[in-house]
Amino acid sequence: KPGMKTADLREFGFDEGVFLPNAAFKPPSPYSPEFVIRSRMVNGKRENYNVDTGKKVGAGRERSYFWKPHIDLMNFPGTTQDFTYWPHTEELQAEYGYSTYGPDVESE
Repeated sequence: KPGMKTADLREFGFDEGVFLPNAAFKPPSPYSPEFVIRSRMVNGKRENYNVDTGKKVGAGRERSYFWKPHIDLMNFPGTTQDFTYWPHTEELQAEYGYSTYGPDVESE
């Protein structure tokens, strides 16, 4: 959840889970684009812009969680680490592309 940006998810007693990676503890997923959005002052007003294009954007600074999403699997069956980036199998990685949508991390 947005309010858990600096929380270590291992402290909450989850057996397993599907989360957005916590930027305070983990770099972005290597499978997902990182849209670099910064703020600048224009005519006395703050506006967000895309660093890659220089164009103004309406959205704030965030990681992708719909299109080619950043997804972190915690204690997921078939994995050997506490946290593993999704897609986590060779089959899912081979299918991963521009039309990929990830698992629903906001189901509750």
